[in-house]
Amino acid sequence: MKKLLALLLPIQVFAQNPELWKLQIKSPGGLIPSHILIEGDKAYAINADEKLEFDHVSKVRDTLHLKLELYDMELIFHPASKQGFFSKKGADQSFRQAAFTAIPNEKIRFKGKPATQKLSKRYQVTFTNPETGKESAAIGVFETQNNEVKGSFLTSTGDHRYLQGNVIGDSLFLSTMGNSATLYKVRIKGDSLVGGTSFNPFGRGNNFSGVASETYQLPDADKLTFLKEGYEKFDFTFKDIQGKSVSLSDPRFKGKITVVQILGTWCPNCLDETKFLLEYKAKHPDIEVIGLAFERSSDPASAHPKIARFIERFKVDYPVLFAGSTAEAGDKLPQLNHVMAFPTSIVVDKKGQVRKIHTGFSGPGTGKYYEEYVKEFSAFVDQLRRE
Repeated sequence: MKKLLALLLPIQVFAQNPELWKLQIKSPGGLIPSHILIEGDKAYAINADEKLEFDHVSKVRDTLHLKLELYDMELIFHPASKQGFFSKKGADQSFRQAAFTAIPNEKIRFKGKPATQKLSKRYQVTFTNPETGKESAAIGVFETQNNEVKGSFLTSTGDHRYLQGNVIGDSLFLSTMGNSATLYKVRIKGDSLVGGTSFNPFGRGNNFSGVASETYQLPDADKLTFLKEGYEKFDFTFKDIQGKSVSLSDPRFKGKITVVQILGTWCPNCLDETKFLLEYKAKHPDIEVIGLAFERSSDPASAHPKIARFIERFKVDYPVLFAGSTAEAGDKLPQLNHVMAFPTSIVVDKKGQVRKIHTGFSGPGTGKYYEEYVKEFSAFVDQLRRE
């Protein structure tokens, strides 16, 4: 028994000094490079400016298990052999694995020929589903320094979070790891991006192309979701994970500005928005926030533990209610024309009137776009305070 316990205990001292590893995860489109940093008994996924802490780090014999439990993702890593597996739970609840090799102390994501094309800072981008042909619009934003590239793609439903990479010859290569691992590669041809493809460890993602543009804008995120005709107010009743029913019409929220956050614990953009709302609420305790969690499963036995981990990890101090499965979102919130994106935030004024519905969220990986959103949100809520 003592021997077994010793094997399962979290790492006490795996690395006395921080250890950076570049993982090269196999995918149908080539290797997906990503970085992890091990500091004592903690480990982090490193993507550009992001340092994403793994929820659980343990060592069984000579193998590390690094888990992001909210995303059902695990790295199984054997440092001595510099090999391991990227493991991800699919929609069918089964785990799939992709092998990776690891290189210690290698900071550069992609190595190759010197850049022969210059990457613009901003692009109008079109993503295309290779199976259905369905197109979706995006804005690509990038910063380049010494051929190190960081940036993201903004869409009407959120952003692709922190991307990191390099220009090799005439092509841009980017990758990220968190909810999944993703590889992007595209040719730079003058002011255009051509022949772009994306891959995860288990399949192909969307194709994409783009053209440099400083003026292109996505549809107004404040006009995509709205109350249906005939509905003057927004209300709901759902239960928290302790079984307590909470309604927007409860006395706690009367006379207060309230932000209703439609989210999923599985959604990286939702986690970015949660961090923002927690920071804002800490500075402005006069406002209220309610989270409505729509999970992959409608079964509370499956959803409640994920919501509990979400609350614990981010120290969420506002109610987070289990509202149902993602497929049920439109039916559970019939006042809305649709639930287009997770997250969606609904700002309700002191009189209980819906004043703004914002679809999606552009997180800190988008740089100035996140900063602009923070300023606009703060100014809008300040205006409601004065009313």
